[in-house]
Amino acid sequence: LFMGMGTGAFLPIMLSEMGSLRMAKGGSINLARAMQRAIEEHGGTVLSGCHVGRILHENGRATGVELQDGRTFEARQAVISNVEPKQVFLEMIGREHLEPGFIGQVERWRSTKTKIFTTHFAFNEPLHWKAAERNPDVDRSMMVFVCENTAVLRRQEADIMEGIPPRDPGFLYCAPTLYDPSQAPPGKHTGFFWQYSCYDLADGGAQNWDAVKEVYADTCCDHLANYTTNFTSENILARHVDSPLDIERRNISMFEGDMQSGACDQDQVGIFRPFHGYPPYHTPIERLFLCGPSTHPRGGVSAAPGFNAANAVVEALGVQKWWQRA
Repeated sequence: LFMGMGTGAFLPIMLSEMGSLRMAKGGSINLARAMQRAIEEHGGTVLSGCHVGRILHENGRATGVELQDGRTFEARQAVISNVEPKQVFLEMIGREHLEPGFIGQVERWRSTKTKIFTTHFAFNEPLHWKAAERNPDVDRSMMVFVCENTAVLRRQEADIMEGIPPRDPGFLYCAPTLYDPSQAPPGKHTGFFWQYSCYDLADGGAQNWDAVKEVYADTCCDHLANYTTNFTSENILARHVDSPLDIERRNISMFEGDMQSGACDQDQVGIFRPFHGYPPYHTPIERLFLCGPSTHPRGGVSAAPGFNAANAVVEALGVQKWWQRA
């Protein structure tokens, strides 16, 4: 319901991913830490807590990066970015260094219409679902969709298009500690839900999320309580709310709180993701490559964009692929 025109051809890929979902033991942060260790064990260096202000380039070729704190790093071979494309080209490269036609493509790059509003919980015990009286497997499900029918989804979409957080909630609830107890202290549990919503609010714009997010989380929680027996103040130890604005602040590639880092519409999938006219993962700046969720196939912890980009980079640089047999 919330997909763009032309994404029917993309649906088989999405369904195949749903059939093979994986979870990092101890939380998703451990996947990032494992990648960092792998880089460092092979002689690389990972910097955190810093932001690239400019991508340095000369004569149409990327030569390095300058951090916002003024430090510069020279690129011996290439610069590879997984930052959302508008920021890469309009801010880190600069319009004055790009052809008008390409600038038009960058400006047309857009996020999905539906954003993610997330609320996290720490529990004494996992939620017990009223539906488990008929099917005990519900209490053992890591993911539960709390939505009565497609009419609710249609009403949600109508609200989102108007800049209104859906007044009739219906969302995906996830209980990670049912299958990974290491994500909570012994005997305790965690859970969260994803509610589709909007980024720009009709009342006050995106910045107004700071004022209304807790109230809207209350609305969603009231809905969740209708389907459980123990979503109570005694069971809830803590709550943390992330609006689409919060998500954007934390991860610059999830612009406008977009979990896909760019809409998967007909003109933004496959060889058109993120732009057309260039080989996938390449850019009009020589030796500047793109990877990450804004490239094919899309967002999600699949490693596919990075793997595909790595192949494109080594082929362009004439480097042997050490991850393949000769």
